[in-house]
Amino acid sequence: MTEVDNGLPKSTRITQKSHFDYLFSSGRRAENLIVRIQYGAPYLKGPMVAFVATKRQGNAPQRNLSKRLLRELYRLHDPKPPVDMVLIAKPALLKCSFSKLKTEFSTLMETIAQGLHEWDHAPLHRVLTDQEPEMPEHEPEHEIHEIEEQPDMPNG
Repeated sequence: MTEVDNGLPKSTRITQKSHFDYLFSSGRRAENLIVRIQYGAPYLKGPMVAFVATKRQGNAPQRNLSKRLLRELYRLHDPKPPVDMVLIAKPALLKCSFSKLKTEFSTLMETIAQGLHEWDHAPLHRVLTDQEPEMPEHEPEHEIHEIEEQPDMPNG
């Protein structure tokens, strides 16, 4: 019997520090109770993704489970927005049923896709620059935040 690999190819995974820095410095953020998604225009080629679970998530087995759940949610969601994404697990991720996770994740991904669509079909690179597009009249169900620059901390 042959084994079917439904995983993500390594070529679609974000691994470079410069890629993470790019998304966190010039990208946008969307979040709900289970996941925070940092996203931006493709950095290298095509949409790429990374899955992160911080130590606030728990011990190593809990962090690994969180990343496996995020990978599966991402894999099952179709269509995927044409952006690079870093999916960061929140502690509530491990406390929800998988059906609730799928619903929340799909809603958040649709919010991202709708936000890209509603900005007058502007190219993504224009959406992610200082040129602010007009936002729709209604409030989105999930929060979308701009990245704020943090002042440098003095060494000492």
